[in-house]
Amino acid sequence: MLLGMDHPGHGAIPGSELADRTGPTHDGARQIVNGQRTGGRADSAQSATWLIGVPFRAQGSRLVWMYYVVDGARDDLHAAHAATERAYSAQERRARGTMAAATEPFKVQRILRDAIGRVTLDAGQP
Repeated sequence: MLLGMDHPGHGAIPGSELADRTGPTHDGARQIVNGQRTGGRADSAQSATWLIGVPFRAQGSRLVWMYYVVDGARDDLHAAHAATERAYSAQERRARGTMAAATEPFKVQRILRDAIGRVTLDAGQP
């Protein structure tokens, strides 16, 4: 579900703590988990567009991924933080209903567009 950004504030958002990269997932995405930051720079100094997968638990057991496109982020950590703000906004919580935050790491991929317009996803270097 992709919705416009809602900025409810940094301190009260569950899961908005700093994060670090833990390596690629089986599907090639980079993982971000709660904890202390150890790295996370974009491949260039320019801002980029990112696809961030945020996990939730539906009815206590089924894992549901909500994906957010974040444009203009400096690096993967900034993109994950922006996606977290959106995921825990009042509008998203109403739309999501009873789904609770899951403990699985976020999936982070950079959206790339080549010279002829083809779009690819890149998890970058772990």
